[in-house]
Amino acid sequence: MFNQLNNTLVNLFKSKKLKIILFITSIIIYLYSRIVVLNGELLTEEWLFLSPGINLFSNNVFLYDWGILVPDGNPFHKPPLTSLVYGLFSNFLNDQVYSARIFSFIVNILGLIFLYRFTKSISIVLFYIFSYYFLASSLIIQTDILVFLAFIVLCLAQVYFKKKLYIFIFFLFLGFCILWMSKIESALIILFCYSLYYFLLKEKKYFLYLYLINLLCILITFLLIFLLTNFTNDGFNANLLSIFYPIERIVGQQTENLIFNFSNYIHSLGFIVIKLFKFGLMPEIVFITLLSFYFLMKEKYLIDKEILFFLIFFIVPIFIYFFVGYAGLQYPRYFIFPYYSLLIVFGLIQNKLTLVKNFQIAQLTIVFLIILNLKDFYFLLKNNGNLFPQEAGKKEVATFLEDKNINGNLITYEYFSGYIKNNSYLWDVIKGYKVNQKKVLNNLENIEGIVVKKGDYLNDDVNQILNIFQTTYTLKKIEFKNYDLWLKKL
Repeated sequence: MFNQLNNTLVNLFKSKKLKIILFITSIIIYLYSRIVVLNGELLTEEWLFLSPGINLFSNNVFLYDWGILVPDGNPFHKPPLTSLVYGLFSNFLNDQVYSARIFSFIVNILGLIFLYRFTKSISIVLFYIFSYYFLASSLIIQTDILVFLAFIVLCLAQVYFKKKLYIFIFFLFLGFCILWMSKIESALIILFCYSLYYFLLKEKKYFLYLYLINLLCILITFLLIFLLTNFTNDGFNANLLSIFYPIERIVGQQTENLIFNFSNYIHSLGFIVIKLFKFGLMPEIVFITLLSFYFLMKEKYLIDKEILFFLIFFIVPIFIYFFVGYAGLQYPRYFIFPYYSLLIVFGLIQNKLTLVKNFQIAQLTIVFLIILNLKDFYFLLKNNGNLFPQEAGKKEVATFLEDKNINGNLITYEYFSGYIKNNSYLWDVIKGYKVNQKKVLNNLENIEGIVVKKGDYLNDDVNQILNIFQTTYTLKKIEFKNYDLWLKKL
């Protein structure tokens, strides 16, 4: 009976009209789910990339808005393209954060369109749509969205323009330009992947194109930093050296752990795995990887140049990220383009199998992703894209300040900077830094109020500053869901 039902469904899925209907339905689900999460709150490092761009387009300074506490907050811990792009998009709507997230939304739509056009697989599209991991990446303001965009551009070059040399070179140049101007680590990893691919295929002429293009992209990145230096309070050399700091920190830290403190390295790897499980990524990767390699080993004819290309861009970055063992913050965002590569490999394999096998895989895939992701998928939609509901409420406080026309310096979390358009200070800088605590205490007369996360009343540094502020001035407390606002009474 199952075989009869399966054959009936296989014949049904031969219909082009049904495929079109399914794809349109998928697009509608995708658009709704991604538009809902655009309203998510800023998380940790997102502010670091959004703030300088907002300041550049509004105040002609490429700086963090840390006020007098840290007046020289230059943002060159990464190449500047991420801040420029998100700063530009932040101007389109009144809500700067919502407006900036439109860029992430567009990149993820491009990812969906390319995925379907290239694999022609509805099951892969459904995986992409209902994946809690990719849903979360639709809202994040980070360098890795630029990396994802660059990878899509490079995929277009590889898949559609390889035989049209000048167009191929242009797309290769555009992709690597975006990489070098947004994240050096990813640019190096993807350059290595390309080198390995051309080496295995013995395509020597492409090596020359590849390295000349990357050299030009590096020079353009230096030029961009030189131009933006005019909007900072530091010199070109200092700003240029700053972009290499993350590589030095990550590689140096993990090399030290590998040699002298291996337990820390193992702990870091464990932290990565926990986060991958937390965001629904690890089970998906394991499932699709096992299924893909099963068919590749069973049917070796399936491996061609295209599958080899995307296999390399999945295996090599995953290996590097786990070898380095650097977990990053709040979201395993480094894995966006490697996981995307794996989905493409899976889709290409399906295309090469018989229709009956293809449909059986689709059935298994859809059932698996629904069981795995639906609960978390619904959770994210219900919470307006807030990965951590206990962090929600920053926008609520900012809206209150705007409605009540409350101006002046505030001691706040860094995440408020995207919402509050006046000077703001940082708890994250204050905690554990006695010099900065003294700066805050010496400037209490210039501070209008303090925003405290309810859970941070237990922090000694926060309590010390708040107690001195309360004894020096008469304060009014306004309570929100996760935050309290302490304002000076007039």
